[in-house]
Amino acid sequence: MDIILICLALLFISSMRLNLTGPEPGYLNRDTTATINGLFLLLVMFSHFSTYLPASHLTPLSSLWMSTKGELIVTTFLFFSGFGIMEQLQKRGSAYINTFPVKRILFVWAKFFFAVTLFIILAVMLHTHYSGQRILLAYFGLTTIGNSGWYIFAILLLYCLTYFAFKLSANSHRKALIYLLTGLFIYIIIANFTLPSWYHETILSYFAGTVFSLHQTKWLPQITKNWRNYLIMGLTTLAVFCGSYLLCAFSQGLIHYLYYQIAAISFPFLFVLLAMKVRFKNRFLKYVGGSAMFSLYILQRIPMILIQNKAIMKIPWLAFLLVLLATLVLGWLFDHLIDRLLRRLTHKSAVN
Repeated sequence: MDIILICLALLFISSMRLNLTGPEPGYLNRDTTATINGLFLLLVMFSHFSTYLPASHLTPLSSLWMSTKGELIVTTFLFFSGFGIMEQLQKRGSAYINTFPVKRILFVWAKFFFAVTLFIILAVMLHTHYSGQRILLAYFGLTTIGNSGWYIFAILLLYCLTYFAFKLSANSHRKALIYLLTGLFIYIIIANFTLPSWYHETILSYFAGTVFSLHQTKWLPQITKNWRNYLIMGLTTLAVFCGSYLLCAFSQGLIHYLYYQIAAISFPFLFVLLAMKVRFKNRFLKYVGGSAMFSLYILQRIPMILIQNKAIMKIPWLAFLLVLLATLVLGWLFDHLIDRLLRRLTHKSAVN
């Protein structure tokens, strides 16, 4: 399995094109963020697949990865989601936030509904029984019936909080972000007592993305004024990330949570800094981290479940490639049937 991790790293490195005179306008455009997210989508798939393997099948690098990755591999998803939404809010204002109930919240939940239904059909085929309560909660991402659900619950919650925050303060983005942060703190407190830690331990990455979008025109000239400023910011961010993540291992309770949130914010910002001086160009990574990201994220466990007890699992790297190929096909079918149908029903364009 180590070879798979190395190949993913090389795939991402091969997408980089130095742009030492950057950043260019639009350096964090959709192509860039999708390519970065593509790497982490594949790493999520690798991590999920590894949980279906016996521990003895995990080679040294893979074991190290599984023991240290935590939930940080989704922080770029959250950060760039918050960044992109704030960018649109600044360009389109209240007209954009008014689309949230249908084109964001309902659209994502409806896609999730169809995906969870596929897992129910799979469970019936495999004679796996789940209680009615568990199935109901699975449709809202509060539990699982084989699928991945917590991230969908988190993103739907973030969309809801964003909608209410900006409806309460349509004329002041700064005040709206205060409302959003207040809502997030209330959720974090409640989730701390009622939900597993991964439901809330990286959620401020989204808020960090909105803040960076709002202030980047002021911060960017200072960061990139010269190489000295840029390198100081990069090394400081790297030190903050490494230090906070390391301290997570030696702390508990509220202190542990604070360190984890610092790591969850500084980690995606490292890629923001990288994007200032590097262009990313890889059609495959852009595809899996862009238009196909939702379906690949939510459907990847179906082929994993189907082959977990098959002989091919004795050759993990081959089994992973089979899962990747099967997930790409499933995702393509899902997007061409369900996604297109929902876009027509909600009048949502491909760039909304």
